Amino acid sequence: MSSIDPIRIPVTLAGFFFEWFVTRRWRQVLMGAIPVLIFCLLALGVYFGGQMDRNALADRYLKLGAPLVEPWEEKLFENISKPADRTKGKDSQPQADAAGTVDGATPNETNDNTDGDENRVNGAPKSSSESVGPAESTELNSSQLSTADDTNGKSNDEAESPTSKSENDSGLILDSYGEMLYKRAELLRESPETKFVIGTNMLMRGLLQPGQHMLRKISPDDAKGDPKGHAVLAYSYLTQFGAKKDPALLNAGMHHADLAVDCPNTPKDILLFAADMQMRKQNPDRAFEIFQVAADRYPELLPALYQRSLMVGKKDLAETSRQKALSNLQSKLDADAKDDVARIQLVGLLGVDDKALEKAEKLLNEGLALGPSEKLTRTLSEIYRVRFVKFVDSKKGKVDDFSLLDKALEIDPANPMVAEQVARMVRDGIRPSKELRKALEDSLSSGNATVQTHAWLSEYYLAANKRTEAIKQLEKVFERAPEYIKYSNNLAYLYAAEGRLEDAQKTATRCLAVVQSKNATNQKFVDEILDTLGMIYQKQEKTNDAISSYELALRFNPDRIDTRTRLAEIYDKMGIADVAKAQRDFIETIKQKLKDSGQPVPPSKPSSLPEKQTEPQNSPTKEEQGKTPDAANEASSQTEPDPSPTPNSEPPAAEASED
Repeated sequence: MSSIDPIRIPVTLAGFFFEWFVTRRWRQVLMGAIPVLIFCLLALGVYFGGQMDRNALADRYLKLGAPLVEPWEEKLFENISKPADRTKGKDSQPQADAAGTVDGATPNETNDNTDGDENRVNGAPKSSSESVGPAESTELNSSQLSTADDTNGKSNDEAESPTSKSENDSGLILDSYGEMLYKRAELLRESPETKFVIGTNMLMRGLLQPGQHMLRKISPDDAKGDPKGHAVLAYSYLTQFGAKKDPALLNAGMHHADLAVDCPNTPKDILLFAADMQMRKQNPDRAFEIFQVAADRYPELLPALYQRSLMVGKKDLAETSRQKALSNLQSKLDADAKDDVARIQLVGLLGVDDKALEKAEKLLNEGLALGPSEKLTRTLSEIYRVRFVKFVDSKKGKVDDFSLLDKALEIDPANPMVAEQVARMVRDGIRPSKELRKALEDSLSSGNATVQTHAWLSEYYLAANKRTEAIKQLEKVFERAPEYIKYSNNLAYLYAAEGRLEDAQKTATRCLAVVQSKNATNQKFVDEILDTLGMIYQKQEKTNDAISSYELALRFNPDRIDTRTRLAEIYDKMGIADVAKAQRDFIETIKQKLKDSGQPVPPSKPSSLPEKQTEPQNSPTKEEQGKTPDAANEASSQTEPDPSPTPNSEPPAAEASED
């Protein structure tokens, strides 16, 4: 067998290529290739020259448009940062205060009386006894954002502009010449700057889908991009969410709001929304990072930052914020002594100890010396009311001196918080003076009573077993705050007890729907109203619905003995003995656990709804109509309390902060 020579193959190949090369007519080939080469070089020159011309032309268009775009952009962010009056008159949910938005609880009661809310001191710290007023509002809602997608059923491409003619004149929409320049620049050379201007202008004209699509190219829904684009998209998505309540829009708005922090012009409402969402996601470090950015850009938010810092125990940050706020407000007051808002906010930061209240009273009297002011008068009235609350606390409820509250009423007879305080006294069994009882009557008859006033009076009437009067007060609470689960539950229970099962079902289901829409299902009493709804369904013989409500109540609170008892009874009637036995076994386990831990078995509602109340002595007489509960008691004695559907505890507004 012959061996293979390894050198033979490469030598053969080399010889082949050499022979091929020397036998070609390379001169003719080269002469033919020269024109082709020249043509290629010319084509490349034309291409790159054209590109240079396009870039130069695009730069020229941008240079011409810059003087128009810069003031437009400034006015744009200035306008979308302001609360919008254009939604006035539309239904909107009350804003939450600092306490409500930080911990995700139900917002504190918002007084429907506009003057009352505005004239309560902003920025006051919560104390063990009383706060001088609510915190700076931080919840972003549809009333603060223009409803760009309110298009009366038109398609997005046909949607009318969300801005009125006056708003166009104020600069929300870019001049058509400036828009044309940036569109031409975009055609010549795409850039984030041109996309931002074109996309934002589309949104301001009401073209939501194309505008958002353009902005998403520079500020994606799932990644970090241009901060200005994120700011405008956050504004757009949250505006849509305010109208449609679509969770997908809320999630997109949260993403863009968080990334919009790096934009120096991001509206404060969006910054605060981003911070609140971080708090709800249990990310306090990021939340306070955003809070601080917002307060640095908008000093009026320093009081709110102070309160939030106190609530989470950041004492150093709280004191720093307080000092900055005091300095800022004092500067405002020095520049304009008639700045009532700054004066009231300054009062709110002083605290509620005796020296602070004395200084606050002095500041308010100095302002009133410059001229009459309803806001300052209301705040001064509140100072005396706070002093009265502290006095009541010091006496542990045994009060026989109402001079401080009388003074608050004398300063501002229209202060609804005085009536609210009287209602609380009535609930707590404290007999107010004749003048204070009349103030409560006037507040109720005029319709200016706060939600809290009606809530506390409902508790009084429940304790007095006056269902009709309790229902009237609870209806007032439900009308203005259906998310107050405790009182909505009481109303549903009383409706059912009076045989108004349809009204009871509607009340309970609407309350649960509102709570769910606000992502507040972690509140106290959710299990209670679900249990009540189950009892209503059971009374209506809707067994499957009743079981579903009871099971859902147990999902929120597995240790509900009365709910498991009712479930066991239903399963017994259905002939499912093993499931009924499992419920009773679980009840024994719960009782044993409570016994081992030394805890008493919690009180439960009756196993069925009580019968309709027919006792005539519990209904007010004609002479009692319009009187306060205390005055009515002079003509009607109290009976034994009816089993209350909800444990006797502080109302929802009091759960976040005392009174």
